[in-house]
Amino acid sequence: MPQGFIAHICFLGLVVSAAVQAQQPKADSNVAISQTLQATERAWLNAEKNHDVAAFEKIVADDWIAISPDGKSETKTESG
Repeated sequence: MPQGFIAHICFLGLVVSAAVQAQQPKADSNVAISQTLQATERAWLNAEKNHDVAAFEKIVADDWIAISPDGKSETKTESG
């Protein structure tokens, strides 16, 4: 085999390897984001179920605004 062909194959292997490695942190990051969102949703549902104002206070931002299906809005202060 010509040396140029072997060099091209090695380079291609390097590129593919780098691409696979570049995708791994993103996949790990997506899993972490998903787990965080699921944990937040569980905390929200538990706070709502148990009428836990302190837990609710930790979950939502100070500028949080809820809008009900009938169009009424409620701020964090109004809901607490």
